[in-house]
Amino acid sequence: MTSNLFISLLLLVLILIRQLSARVVLHQTRTFLILIGIGCLLAYQGRSTIHWNLLLMSAIGFGDIFLPIFFGWLRAISSKIWFDSEKQLIFCKGTLITAGLWLAYIALHGMIGYLIKGSDNFMLISLGLSLLTQRELIWQRVSRFFPREISKNQAFQLEHDKKDK
Repeated sequence: MTSNLFISLLLLVLILIRQLSARVVLHQTRTFLILIGIGCLLAYQGRSTIHWNLLLMSAIGFGDIFLPIFFGWLRAISSKIWFDSEKQLIFCKGTLITAGLWLAYIALHGMIGYLIKGSDNFMLISLGLSLLTQRELIWQRVSRFFPREISKNQAFQLEHDKKDK
């Protein structure tokens, strides 16, 4: 197992645990952009071992761009969102469907990686795209369903960001 694949699988386990727990909805995308950037760096470093051909390029387009965005969209609509009147914040939590979608995504991506050598170098890019899509679509859903309450989440995020600095 390559180190890229090991890192990706470890990240997937952590992501799955996090996705199935209730969290305050925040509009933070920096982590996902960093993940995509690291993925690009790792793919660039591994470029000399990749035998570029039409099949690989098609696999990258389908398996590392289309599939992550599609599964991110599916997970976003399968996640439960609600307003907690006690805490005055909007929360989201993945469902069993969300977990099943993660497993289906991992299986599909794994099959593509197994069948087409070199495509596993793009796993971190794929993860970042998928999570970014999911986060953005959940934020859009929350903004649409809770237009007044979303300001409390934005204030919470600003406070949260100040603590991180």
